[in-house]
Amino acid sequence: MSDNQKALIVAMYAGFLAWMTTPNSVFSENLILQDKNPLVCRSVRGKLTGFGPTPLGREINLLLFEASQKSCGALVKELVTMNAAVDARDRSASTPLMKAAEAGHVDIVKYLESVGGNINHRSLRGNTALLLAVRSNRTKVVKYLLQQGADPNILSLDNITPLSAACFDGNTRLIKYLLDAGADPKTQDGTGKSPIIYAAAKGFSGVVKTLLSEGVDPNEKYKSGLTAVMWAAGHTADTPAVEGVKTIMILGENKANLNTQDDRGMTALMYAYQLDNMDAAAALLSLGANPDVRDASGKVAADYAN
Repeated sequence: MSDNQKALIVAMYAGFLAWMTTPNSVFSENLILQDKNPLVCRSVRGKLTGFGPTPLGREINLLLFEASQKSCGALVKELVTMNAAVDARDRSASTPLMKAAEAGHVDIVKYLESVGGNINHRSLRGNTALLLAVRSNRTKVVKYLLQQGADPNILSLDNITPLSAACFDGNTRLIKYLLDAGADPKTQDGTGKSPIIYAAAKGFSGVVKTLLSEGVDPNEKYKSGLTAVMWAAGHTADTPAVEGVKTIMILGENKANLNTQDDRGMTALMYAYQLDNMDAAAALLSLGANPDVRDASGKVAADYAN
């Protein structure tokens, strides 16, 4: 995005309608500041006369949010020199640093942190800059925040951790950064799932292997008595069959109990049949899964075949 486009966006947000509608104002090269700051830097400091007042107080803070999100680095610095609140909060209690982190603007994150931005601040939903950056797969931002001491174990209101979010997406680089920074691989979220459950359900075999190497118990029971191998057997529809099989094999090699029954008496093999994951069923049988186990209703695995 060019400086002119950024200037237009922030000007629209700040309400400089008269300035915006002046012929050629936004796209006129001779109006760009000599130091290559976005044009709106000059307008908010009142150096373009006749186009509305310099924004003060709340307006400056609102503009800081927009500039942080839109990667207007020079404007961010200008606004901070005008006493914009670095830790201002929007309606969700998010900060400009959080907006920059989510958008992947690492230089702006660095600057805001250097002038006092709180990297561990939580929004009303319990989100942190780190969690937002992980969810958006902003690798450079995640790495920087962790280097600066961002806490990888802060929970959102629904108990989601950055590691769970990274495992859901299978982002191995982010997972390594988080584990190296001390992220707990065993924390369960508000739905009773831990990072390995997300990885197993999506067929991220390499992630499952990494989590097992961190000491995660392959036989841990989660909500409703489900285990990682059950989630792997009933993997999501968009999971390649070969990855589902790899995940099951890795769990089997790490002594996962293939015949464990959940609260309804169902086994991993039953889930594989029920969801028509026949490659997963074959893998379970090859590892020694018992097809004759009966669930609470008296059914065996074959009864669930479509």
